[in-house]
Amino acid sequence: MRILSRSILAGALVVGSLIGGSTALAAPPPAATASTAKLSQADEQFYRDRATNLGMNKAAINRMIVNLKKGILPLSQTSGSPVSETSKTENGFAVTTKTFADGSISKSSFEIPKRITPGAATPFSIGGCSDQSGVGVFPFTGCKVRTDQATLTIEFEADGRLGSNGNNPSFAAKITRIYGAWISTAGSASGPTMEVLTGTQVGSSPARARTSYLVTGGGIGTTTVSLTFYVRDGSRWDTSP
Repeated sequence: MRILSRSILAGALVVGSLIGGSTALAAPPPAATASTAKLSQADEQFYRDRATNLGMNKAAINRMIVNLKKGILPLSQTSGSPVSETSKTENGFAVTTKTFADGSISKSSFEIPKRITPGAATPFSIGGCSDQSGVGVFPFTGCKVRTDQATLTIEFEADGRLGSNGNNPSFAAKITRIYGAWISTAGSASGPTMEVLTGTQVGSSPARARTSYLVTGGGIGTTTVSLTFYVRDGSRWDTSP
């Protein structure tokens, strides 16, 4: 296993870590929670800048800061349902932007694969995320899954396949592994835990995989954060948590 970590002092301590490795089965982590802690001016500015870049309005940002000081996380980072949702293609990613009742915003991104033909010479320019044509199943490799929120960014890569019949294991969608996880946030992060929770789609229940971190500091105490990736038939999407 190879571990690369980096930290940048820019008002707040932004932590990134990159880990490549195999997945392991484990129970899913709890939904994101935070304990009360002092929110420094540097941490507050870090969150305000990210929230502004996501498109949150000033009133929503102010409410978020007040709640963070009480240890209350934005609805976008918990299990709340969005009040609006839009999707578009942006810089090679399929991006879904969700707005929640408290005004918080999350952006979920899945890298748009390049199509390659099995057995054919692959152009040097094709790297990273790719889809293969097939009969009933359609493998994909190296595709980035990402969430951007006011308090953090989590990203990892996934291999698996799209399917055509969730009731037949031979043609059901799969996630075979996730890897290359990293996080950017205020405070310090330990992990990641990378888990394939359900490797193969069963009926309408999708294949699922999750990356989670334990984040400490950043003015909001100790928090479990995660990004979950789903594949069902010909669809791929993610949620946080």
